[in-house]
Amino acid sequence: MLPILRVAYNYGFDPVNGMVVQNLFAFIILALVSVVFVRTRLKLSQALGLMGVGVSAFIMSIAFFFALRYVSATVTIILLFQYIWMGIAIQAVLERRIPHPLTLLSGVIIIFGTVLTTGATIGSCAEAILAAVPDCKISIATLYASKRGLEIKE
Repeated sequence: MLPILRVAYNYGFDPVNGMVVQNLFAFIILALVSVVFVRTRLKLSQALGLMGVGVSAFIMSIAFFFALRYVSATVTIILLFQYIWMGIAIQAVLERRIPHPLTLLSGVIIIFGTVLTTGATIGSCAEAILAAVPDCKISIATLYASKRGLEIKE
């Protein structure tokens, strides 16, 4: 899908067009499959729940397509994976219960893979924090140095 979007952007299509076409094709295919294979009718609450999931995916698609305009495809895919673990966290909060251990494991694997993919290390994360939060430099630097067995000179 990603190479097709890049080609479409090169021909002047914008993210909204790509999103609308993608969702239109998905709707048509799912409608045909449901007409052929589904024999039960949904209750209103089930239909509203499915629409909520669809809206959530649609919003994620909007963000994904706009991100393709401004960052590389690799960064966009990394950002897309963040949607998964954030969804796990939101679901845990809304349902007020801890997710299944396999679900937690999948979230941890995604976060760990993100760290590996981006090349982030403890040192680079500490440097980013030090650069972003100047008021906390002393305490963060002290914590970082103590973990490394270093001495801070003032």
